[in-house]
Amino acid sequence: MIRLILCLSIYLQQPSLLFAQTKANLEGDWLLEDLDNSIVNFYIGNDDFWYGKILKSDKPIYVHQVIYKGKYILKNSHLEGIFTTPKSKMNISAKIYLDNTQQMRFVGKKYFITKTYIGKRVK
Repeated sequence: MIRLILCLSIYLQQPSLLFAQTKANLEGDWLLEDLDNSIVNFYIGNDDFWYGKILKSDKPIYVHQVIYKGKYILKNSHLEGIFTTPKSKMNISAKIYLDNTQQMRFVGKKYFITKTYIGKRVK
């Protein structure tokens, strides 16, 4: 019986370990060159949603805009949410994938149009 409880507690802790690793890997500043050389800070809010806020950009009007809000999907190991374009304020369905600790893919879809931004970690 003790063995069963021990195995069950280890199994239940695994999703939280995966989430903690993703949190540590995604949090921070990322350079999105295709978004006017914007540096975007990704962080988790008090409401457990992930946010992306532009810290620096070639277009000063974009600075301080929150352009992403999403939730971590444990089953598929990615973030799903809404990307709000900084210029036109259009809402686009977006997914964020971590390719490795230094690169991410930010994929936005609206109807039949898909746009992918590659983000590189800023040190």
